[in-house]
Amino acid sequence: VDEIEAMVDEVVDRFDGLDVLVNNAAVFFMKGLLELPPERIRTTMRVNTEGSIFVTRAALPALLEDGGNVVTISSRAGTRGSPTDPTYGASKAGVIGLTQSIARNYTEDGIFANVVAPGAVDTKMFPDDRRPARREASPIGRLVKPEAVANAVRLFAETEAISGRVLEIDGGAA
Repeated sequence: VDEIEAMVDEVVDRFDGLDVLVNNAAVFFMKGLLELPPERIRTTMRVNTEGSIFVTRAALPALLEDGGNVVTISSRAGTRGSPTDPTYGASKAGVIGLTQSIARNYTEDGIFANVVAPGAVDTKMFPDDRRPARREASPIGRLVKPEAVANAVRLFAETEAISGRVLEIDGGAA
C-alpha cells in the first residue's frame, strides 16, 4: 500500500494533479475452482480486485481536489461469470462493485466512475485454442479489436455526464 500511495503522489507531483485514473490489471489462470490452488486464488483477488481498491483509495484525495474520472477495466466475466475461471469472474465482479460504489459516493463531488467490461478481445491474454469458437459466436465474426476497448476508455475518461455505468465491449455476443 505504501508503494501505491508513493506512486500516486509521484504522478500528482509530476503532472500537477490527477484528472483520470484507469484501473487496468488482471491475471487469469483458466482453471476451475477445484483445480486452482489457494495461492492462485489469492493472487487473482489481490491483483484484480485489491489492486484497484488500493490504487483508487490512494487516488481519491487528488481526484477530489478538482474532480476527475475513474475508469475500471473489468470483463464480461465480471457481469456474466467466467466459463473457465470462477475466481477471475469473481474478481472482476468485485471491481464493478467498487467502481459503482465510487460513483454513488463521489459523483456529486465531481468524480465520474465507470467500468469497461470487454468480452473476447484480440490480445495475447485470449488463448488461441478458444479463438475459433468465439469468432463463430460473435455477430461481428471476429474478436473485438483492442482499439474498440480504448475508445470506450477514452469516452469514460472524458465524460462529465456519465457515472456508475458498465459498458460491455463484446461485438454483440450473447
